[in-house]
Amino acid sequence: MWFATSAGGLNMLKEENGILSIVPSPLNPILLKATKDYITNIFQLSNEVYWFGTMGSGIVKLDTKQKKTWVY
Repeated sequence: MWFATSAGGLNMLKEENGILSIVPSPLNPILLKATKDYITNIFQLSNEVYWFGTMGSGIVKLDTKQKKTWVY
């Protein structure tokens, strides 16, 4: 499960030994090159492609396979 945040970029729910915690996504370094860390919406198009709505940085497309972003 993903969490959009107003500070801290993208976070995800992680389970370890039956304990749930919210941790920063490993995708943040890629995302933060293209946008500020204020993500408002997340849409998963496929296993590799995500779209993010942001506050002040437009719409960001992320391809996790290519490790590239595009800003619209």
